[in-house]
Amino acid sequence: MLKVRWAAGLFLAFLAVFLSLDFGPIPIMPQYVIRSLLYAARLSSKPPELYWEIIYYLRLPRVILALVVGAALALGGTSVQAIFRNPMAEPYVIGISSGAALGASLAIAFPFLEAYEYGLQLMAFLFSLLSVLLVYALARSVSYSSSVGTPAGVLLLSGVAVSLLFGALSSFLLYTKASQRPEVIFWLLGSLSGANWQELPLVTGIVLACSLALFLFRRELDALSLGEEEAHYVGVNVRTAKWFVLSVTALMVASAVSVSGLIGFVGLMIPHMARMTFGSAHKVLLPASALMGAIFLLLCDDVARTAMAPLEIPIGIITALIGVPFFFLLMKGSLKR
Repeated sequence: MLKVRWAAGLFLAFLAVFLSLDFGPIPIMPQYVIRSLLYAARLSSKPPELYWEIIYYLRLPRVILALVVGAALALGGTSVQAIFRNPMAEPYVIGISSGAALGASLAIAFPFLEAYEYGLQLMAFLFSLLSVLLVYALARSVSYSSSVGTPAGVLLLSGVAVSLLFGALSSFLLYTKASQRPEVIFWLLGSLSGANWQELPLVTGIVLACSLALFLFRRELDALSLGEEEAHYVGVNVRTAKWFVLSVTALMVASAVSVSGLIGFVGLMIPHMARMTFGSAHKVLLPASALMGAIFLLLCDDVARTAMAPLEIPIGIITALIGVPFFFLLMKGSLKR
């Protein structure tokens, strides 16, 4: 049964990619999509120039970016939910996304910061890492010293506080700089419209490396999801494991946020869907979350760029419209239990 689900998921991913290349403000016939992909691999003659430029320079990098960012956000949600043992946890809630957004917003608002090579990505990572440090510092300042580290509940509340702080700073930046750099506003709502071949290798490489690191820690995540004391008793260094996973998650989410802006609820919804479909063992849950997150964000981006064409809806609005009802259903189910 599990193999059938994986096969269905991979087929859906392939279908979503093909349809995303096919549909848009300018529809392209399937045969030209296939010819363009074959031509990119030097296996076919070149399709008509207009179709080739639309697919190769506009749609294909955007499709790949949607897959990479969706996988990164879903994996981030899976890892923090395991650490905090809380179904409401996700990178945005605990401050990682907010920190990355503040750093990237500073780089956009002050051009001298963005002028450096990968300056925006570096600022996003530094501020996401700063958010993790602040979360830990706040949690340790109000919690007791424990052999198994800082309690997850205290970490989660500290993350919410840091998220609100960085959100307020981002709002202040909008208030003072929006008239000069209006793209900050659109970026904070989330968008994949800036996808290009220059940024893809770096972002994809970071996400793949972080995904592998999390997968190597799958046993520690399994143990942490059962409880910190249980993890400690089976030989897991809880403090080190939590710090490592949060740092890797911060780097992965920051790389995604730096190119896509703030996209919420993916890290909240997708891990739950993956658990219901593939089970809770992280050996399967991590790749399943990555696959489902990639498909989900790609489909959301299709809606964002075609629903009101030629206008484009910020993708963060699409995910919020889906995620808010899901959040309330999740909260209602938690209260019943």
